[in-house]
Amino acid sequence: MLYVLYLILVDLGGDSKFVVALLYVVGLSVTFIFNKRWSFSHQGRLECSLKRYLILYGCLYLTNVMVLWLFVDLFVLPHAIVQACVVLTFIPVVFLVQRYWVFPVAASAGLE
Repeated sequence: MLYVLYLILVDLGGDSKFVVALLYVVGLSVTFIFNKRWSFSHQGRLECSLKRYLILYGCLYLTNVMVLWLFVDLFVLPHAIVQACVVLTFIPVVFLVQRYWVFPVAASAGLE
């Protein structure tokens, strides 16, 4: 969904890196609560999971912008293809990091 919105906003004239920044803010706002409550049923401390979530997405954002700069700005590849590759690469990484670090099962059992 956010990828389609990314394509639309860039097609309307938005800079690819600015649009990525905007969509990261939108995505963070919506997905933290969804993932904490429903995807992982996490019962651990909010402060700890939020801090880890922001660290994860900060790293993802910086990596995303660097990849766009390298492959779109320097190597002049199509932004849509580069961003699609980023999204497809990030999906399993995000799931695993959230499952085992951001929202760990041990925290849900009160061990965090």
